[in-house]
Amino acid sequence: MPKFFAFFSFAILFALFACNRNESLVNTYIDIDADGWAQDSSVEITVMIDDADLAYMAFSGIRHNPNYPYRNLYLFREVESERGIEYRDTIYFALSDAKGVRQGSGSGHTREIVAPFGMAPFKFGERGYYTFRITQGMRPEKIPGIESVYFRLTPVKVENKEE
Repeated sequence: MPKFFAFFSFAILFALFACNRNESLVNTYIDIDADGWAQDSSVEITVMIDDADLAYMAFSGIRHNPNYPYRNLYLFREVESERGIEYRDTIYFALSDAKGVRQGSGSGHTREIVAPFGMAPFKFGERGYYTFRITQGMRPEKIPGIESVYFRLTPVKVENKEE
């Protein structure tokens, strides 16, 4: 188990540092309604993939403030192409610890937490349009305190080791 954890940690760190934000296809924040993020209000980002041979890393995250009333946040994330759903997951963000200390980067009012889609760089099956969809997965119909959703899609260089 420790070897797997070490490998997984290394792979994520490699992917994070290998991604150059200046070369991202998308690097954006989408503001959430000040009244709260409704369950039926997904954030959608559509991207044209011209080179299906490249590997990509996708990241999503949120900016939250003290008005968020819970310790955690679940997000439903999916990638859809003309062929249907290509990827789907649920991610858990711990927005505060047991003592109520807010988690994430930043200081002051707003904190940010970001996580990759999947565990490694991935390739798209074909050229075409892909829609990344992010939906809040909490029980209340509307949640306050989420200021924006972050999304980044970056091509990465994956070296093939031939032996």
